[in-house]
Amino acid sequence: MSALQSLPLETSEKSEMRTFARLTAFWTCFSPEKGRSFSMITVETTDATVHVTIPKSEVSADRLNWFVNSLRLEAIVRKSHLTEDEASHLADEIKAGWWAANGHRFTKPEK
Repeated sequence: MSALQSLPLETSEKSEMRTFARLTAFWTCFSPEKGRSFSMITVETTDATVHVTIPKSEVSADRLNWFVNSLRLEAIVRKSHLTEDEASHLADEIKAGWWAANGHRFTKPEK
């Protein structure tokens, strides 16, 4: 039994830990060091936090940043109070702003 499976967690915490485990599994499966042992990665929990210890030699900075950013994005989404319509409108505004600032790089200049 893994350390994640042996934790006594509430229902919502179990869901969060399953998501965490899926991210960890995805991250491990697609790691450039596939086939290497990741036994040095440890997961510890307290009442309020989860602590993950990963040796620097086991993962590249890019892969670690991807992993942390995925967790941050999930936390932001979980706390969001936006409706679908508000989120869609915000996405449209962001895309329009990006296109206004960068569109010239993808179109031919007018003569």
